[in-house]
Amino acid sequence: MKPHAPTPPATPAPQQGERVQRADARRNRERIVEAARELMGREGVDAQIDDIARAAGVGVGTMYRHFPTKDALVEALANYRFERLAEWATEALADDDPWAGFERYLRRGAELQAGDRALSEVMRSRGNVMREAAERVGLMGLNRK
Repeated sequence: MKPHAPTPPATPAPQQGERVQRADARRNRERIVEAARELMGREGVDAQIDDIARAAGVGVGTMYRHFPTKDALVEALANYRFERLAEWATEALADDDPWAGFERYLRRGAELQAGDRALSEVMRSRGNVMREAAERVGLMGLNRK
């Protein structure tokens, strides 16, 4: 079974006091995240920054402007993954058939993890990054209405 392909990441809305990114900068960031998701999903967190930049069609300098460290990129990927998990959990909780919703949620989560080597590595080695991402999207507080 092929893993469920999540939608491309959305660029978060700027917070008060933050500068609004130009459209080309937002597109570059999204391309970097998508390239990192694919390469790190296949190769794990050892995927090279140069390879990610090349796959995104940007220079290494552009890459580092958006993500000053590899850890910042890994954190962005974890946030993206947990945003998907929170969306799926919300859908599952809204299902009229609780068992079907739960089953669909577990299947999607398992497919996501099975198809993403970096996610598995980060879950094992950097639990704090995963916990913070789950808390950031409110995954722990979701419940059936």
